[in-house]
Amino acid sequence: MWISVSHVLAKSDVPKGVVNILTGPKEAVVPYLASHLDVNAVDAFGAEPA
Repeated sequence: MWISVSHVLAKSDVPKGVVNILTGPKEAVVPYLASHLDVNAVDAFGAEPA
């Protein structure tokens, strides 16, 4: 499924860098991104609510 989403985003008029798809263990990735000052939003698909 992610390949389809990334393909649609690549072909859309959404500017590059607006959407980033990252993979990895959410226990490591989500807290790092959520605390990073350059990150405006995080959608942790499948993550438990905080």
